[in-house]
Amino acid sequence: MTDGPLVTIVTPSLNQGRFIGEAVESVLGQTYPAIEYVVLDAGSTDETHDVLRKFGSRVQWKVESDNGQSQAINRGWRRGAGTILAWLCADDLLEPNAVATAVEALLARPDAGAAYGRGTNFTDTEIEPQDHTAPFHLWRLINMFDFVFQPAAFFRRDAVEAVGWLDESLHYSMDWDLLIRLGLRQPLVPVDALLARARIHVGAKTSTGGLRRHRELRRVIRRYADERRPPSYWFYGLETFKHAADAMADKLSRRSPRIGRSARDLVDRANTSVACRTFLKADDWWPDGWACASVDFLVPPGDEPVRLVGAIAPDLAPQTLSVAVDGSERCREVLPAGPFSITVPGTTGGTRDVTRVRVTADRWKPIHHPWGRDAIRRVAYRLDAIERRSAAQSPTEGRS
Repeated sequence: MTDGPLVTIVTPSLNQGRFIGEAVESVLGQTYPAIEYVVLDAGSTDETHDVLRKFGSRVQWKVESDNGQSQAINRGWRRGAGTILAWLCADDLLEPNAVATAVEALLARPDAGAAYGRGTNFTDTEIEPQDHTAPFHLWRLINMFDFVFQPAAFFRRDAVEAVGWLDESLHYSMDWDLLIRLGLRQPLVPVDALLARARIHVGAKTSTGGLRRHRELRRVIRRYADERRPPSYWFYGLETFKHAADAMADKLSRRSPRIGRSARDLVDRANTSVACRTFLKADDWWPDGWACASVDFLVPPGDEPVRLVGAIAPDLAPQTLSVAVDGSERCREVLPAGPFSITVPGTTGGTRDVTRVRVTADRWKPIHHPWGRDAIRRVAYRLDAIERRSAAQSPTEGRS
C-alpha cells in the first residue's frame, strides 16, 4: 500500500532502555509509509535517552512527567493528526506488515471502530503464539476476558473520540475498558494475521500489579457485566493467584530446585483444573469457530439486520437453531449439513442500544479443547460471524 490514511503510533516509556530500541526499530521498519510516531518518556533514569538519541531525526521523542501510561498515550493521540491510532509499549514489537494489514482491514470495514490481529508472547527462550484470531464477540469480551492482543489493536480516531479517550484512572486495564466501550457502539474487526509480539519479563506490567491490578480489573468488570461475578472475575482472580504462586515457587527454587519444580507443577495443575471447570462450563463461541449449544451474544447498534453465518457439521445434521432477541424467540431454523446464513427478523431499525441475542441448538457433541484431553467442550455448530450485515455484504472472514 503506497498511499493511505495517516496512522499515529505512541510509545509510552519509563526505564525500558533494554528494550525500547527494538520497539522503535519495529515501527521504523513498517512497510506502510504514512506513520506518525512519537515516544513520550516519563523521565527515565536508565539508558533510554541515549538509545533514543541514536535514532536522530527519525524518531520524535519528548520527556514529560505523567500519571501513567494512559495519560501519555492520550497526550500523544490528541497531539497527533492520524485518523488511525495505536500504541506500542516500549518492550513490545510490531511485525513489519502490521500497520499495512490493519489499515487495509479498516478500509474494508468502514463500520468498524477498531481492527485487531494475532500476537505472540515471547521471552528470551520461549515463544507462545496465538493459534487463532478470536472473532469479535462482545459478550465474551465483557464476561469472559479481554481476548484482543493489545499491541495488535488499531483504532479509528473518530470512534475513540465518540466514546472517550483512555480512562486515565486505569493503569492495567485501560485497553480492555476502551475496547468494551467501542464494542458497545460498533463492531471490531478481527484480522487473521500475526501483527505484534509482546515481551514477557519480570518488569512487564502484565506480570506485576498483584492485588492492585486485580482490584482495577474488578472495577471494569462491574462497570459492564450483568453479573457481579461473571467468568472474567474468576479468570483474572486465577491469573493473580498464579503470578503470586509462581513468584513463591521461584523463591523455593533458589533453595531447592526440586521443591521449586514440584511447587510450580502443583500450581499449574491447580490453575488448569479450576480454569477448565470455570470456562468450559460457560457456554461460548470459541476462537476456532465452534459454538456451544446455547450462546449469548451482544450485537452493537446499526441499521442492518443481525445475520448469523456458519456451517453445520455432517454428524450434527439436521440441526435446529432457535434465535431469541431480548428474551423473545424470533426464528427457528432446521438446517442440513453445510453452510448456513440466517437473517434474524425484527433486528433492523437503527437502534442505539446493543441487541441481546441468544442462539440455542438442539444437538451437540463433545470435543477436546486444546488445553488438554481432560478439557471437553460441548459444541453444536461452527459460526463464522454474527453481526449487522446485509445479505449483499460478505461476512467476517471465516476460519478453516
